[in-house]
Amino acid sequence: MRVHAKIAIINAQDRFHGTPLIDAKRENHDECRKVLEGELSKLRRQILGGELTGRIEEMEKQKAASVAEEDYLTAAEIKRSITELVDQREALERAAEEEEEEEEKALY
Repeated sequence: MRVHAKIAIINAQDRFHGTPLIDAKRENHDECRKVLEGELSKLRRQILGGELTGRIEEMEKQKAASVAEEDYLTAAEIKRSITELVDQREALERAAEEEEEEEEKALY
């Protein structure tokens, strides 16, 4: 299932414009609230990670075009930008893994 579709399901509104998360908070269902917030957080990270991957791929094409045109200075600048994006994506992945580990510890 697509990430945006999953988010739409979690954020579905009832006839009173409430969402599962709003209802869980209002009714003090802390465990349910934590699950919903955790899933939303994971899905948002997946979206961000996908966007970063798309930008990295596009910049790789730009870098290849610069090299083909023998514009090595531009290619080097693009490579630096790619490295920064890769670092951001890896930091995002590490944060997701750490959060999952904490959730697993909390369950046991």
